[in-house]
Amino acid sequence: MIINEVLNYLPKQPREPEHMGRVLDTVEELIIKNLYVNGEMSGIQLGKLLKIPQQIAGRVLKLLQEEELLTVIGGAKSGLDLGGDFTFALYAKGTEKAKNLLERN
Repeated sequence: MIINEVLNYLPKQPREPEHMGRVLDTVEELIIKNLYVNGEMSGIQLGKLLKIPQQIAGRVLKLLQEEELLTVIGGAKSGLDLGGDFTFALYAKGTEKAKNLLERN
């Protein structure tokens, strides 16, 4: 079928942060900027806002948490450890990075 041939040429949706390549840096920066501007947000809110799969949003949030740029300030309702139901806010280090990013862009 012609439709299947066309679909083979479309890019596949990334399933892991590593599959995003250089876009991953942009996603990290957008998460930091949005947390700075909005104060606190859930992983679900950030994923929807950035139009990225929840699985990737959760993994990127976990990476940023390991870098001590943000912290969890609210617990999960579903018990899943994907970062979606958790509410995040920036640490001082993350706030500083956000200010630098906003000055640059």
